[in-house]
Amino acid sequence: MKVYTLRKKVVKAVQWFPGTDAPGAIEAPSGEVFLHTADGKLPLWPGCYVVVGIPGGKVVMSAEIFEATYVLVEKPKVEKPKAEKPKVAKNKVSKKKVAKKK
Repeated sequence: MKVYTLRKKVVKAVQWFPGTDAPGAIEAPSGEVFLHTADGKLPLWPGCYVVVGIPGGKVVMSAEIFEATYVLVEKPKVEKPKAEKPKVAKNKVSKKKVAKKK
């Protein structure tokens, strides 16, 4: 038997929970949430991952399998608060007063 490894590929994914948005997810009148894929309509369940591959194909994957297969490439950027510049006291002498002194 031959041994294989996955080719290096980058995918986008979101972990789905009720109330969160997932690409292509549709809520049925019954309240169940589904994802339309090339393989048909697949149900979503809390904690599953919606994975969007390179050609745009979508897959539903359990958290256990996703976390064993993929690693995070890029951490979300966190906005750092900008440091305020210290205010410099300005000379309060007006131009009119300076002109009168001359």
